Amino acid sequence: MESNVFPGVIPQDYADLLKHLGSIDQIEQMETGELILGLAGEKIVRSKDFYAVFSTPPEWDVFYKERSLGRITPRPDLQPGTCLLLVGRLWEVKEIFTDKQQVMVIPAKEAHDVMFLGSGIPEMDPRIAQHVRELLLSEKSFSYLGATGLRALSDARRLGMEWEIGQERVFEVSGKWILLPWTGTRAARTLQYWLQLCGLNAEFPMMMFPWVLAVDKSKMNETREQFIEKLQDVETAGFSIEDIVRSLPIDSLRIHKFDEFLPDELVRKRAMQEWLDWEQAKQDLLEIIHNS
Repeated sequence: MESNVFPGVIPQDYADLLKHLGSIDQIEQMETGELILGLAGEKIVRSKDFYAVFSTPPEWDVFYKERSLGRITPRPDLQPGTCLLLVGRLWEVKEIFTDKQQVMVIPAKEAHDVMFLGSGIPEMDPRIAQHVRELLLSEKSFSYLGATGLRALSDARRLGMEWEIGQERVFEVSGKWILLPWTGTRAARTLQYWLQLCGLNAEFPMMMFPWVLAVDKSKMNETREQFIEKLQDVETAGFSIEDIVRSLPIDSLRIHKFDEFLPDELVRKRAMQEWLDWEQAKQDLLEIIHNS
């Protein structure tokens, strides 16, 4: 019998969840087939937080040597090399101890791949980025813009003309290849992880996510044609979204209430739906290759 309560959960996922909950003593099955709470499950439901409407996200401690800098909510893109903005300055993540829920940092020498704490960056649909590009390439004026807004729009359009963003998607700047994905946050995130999985050092510079993706040149004399060939190799490498999500630390994907009780595969499956956009990323990569 199908249920309309969670129509997106297929029977196999539900069965895997029940088996996992049974294996960790959250539930147990009577001889009659009835499911009841296990010993561990009883402790959970007796907790004062069990019926809370709003879940409290997990928080990890951040340390520089023995000094505590504060606490952060982990995200899937938290990894060594990421920069955090804490106590008014930037810190580079050196080590992550998921078992202790601790992050060790050092003062950042340069700002790169910065994770700004607080409300974060809201999810953005690819159509918004594409519309921004259309506005930059057009000459349409907007009567509701004041002098400051009109000047900002004019400066942005001038810069877009200089960079030829209407024709180019790949640029060479200071030993890096700069990609303009013109896509949404999930697809941009997917594209970054995809390139990293293929051995390319790809990151979003400070405050440039999801607009500008920088990839280090493997050799200083690497030509544009050689780099485009690398992107073609990425496209034909045979990786899937499952490969990408498996490259991410599983503990960093547990970001919701009671995630510690979910089997790894269901956590990864949810991340593929909530955190990544594989189909859009594939389309974006093809457009970058064919328009470069």
